[in-house]
Amino acid sequence: MRKILISGGPVHAHIDSVKIVTNRFRGGLMAKLASKLAMHFPCEVTYLTGKGAVQPHPLDNVTVVRHEGFFDYLEKVQSLSITHSDVILGAAVANLVPVSPWKDKFPSHDYQEGDIVPIDFMVAPRVITKVKAVAPQTNLFGFKLLSNVPYQTLVDAAYGVLLDSHAAAVIANDTKDLTLKYIVTREKAVHAFNTAVSVEAEAFHAFLWAMMNDAYYRTEKVMLAAPAAEGAALL
Repeated sequence: MRKILISGGPVHAHIDSVKIVTNRFRGGLMAKLASKLAMHFPCEVTYLTGKGAVQPHPLDNVTVVRHEGFFDYLEKVQSLSITHSDVILGAAVANLVPVSPWKDKFPSHDYQEGDIVPIDFMVAPRVITKVKAVAPQTNLFGFKLLSNVPYQTLVDAAYGVLLDSHAAAVIANDTKDLTLKYIVTREKAVHAFNTAVSVEAEAFHAFLWAMMNDAYYRTEKVMLAAPAAEGAALL
């Protein structure tokens, strides 16, 4: 039985002990994907998400694990990937992280109204590129979301993530229509699905399942020892 790790919902970064930087996504589509795979295919699903996000259906073969923000999410993705045959990373990660967050609550009593508070942000590490280092045998799938860009720009961005992460495929979509999904594979083929149509949504789930179960073969060069004597048979 396959063990699938799926992440969904927002992944926040901490400014202080109570304030966070996050995004508007709640993970409904990823929770639905987790539910559909668990209901229709022989697998166990671990769903990694944050508090307040949409949850998958309560099923016996679905386990929900919660993270506490970006760095906890990064650690949990790496540790959980080791024990899963397939990893699908679809969480909406806050890729801007405060460099020096306050350990406790921001001391607002030390400031006046209108004061400017400079907060340095860094671009967060790309989580998907960390998976293969700890789980080289897992089937890795990612999502790449852009907003109002040309189709080719979207596909090229997804393929760049695929190359950087050594993923099996990256699913590209655009905020202008999140139901349109383009599965970009290693050979840069693009498989389009309109998941608003039930039959295409089922085909999307079946396509991912087929990729998880696909067998990849590799060619290895083996150096044979030279024959011990003239006329010896060559292997």
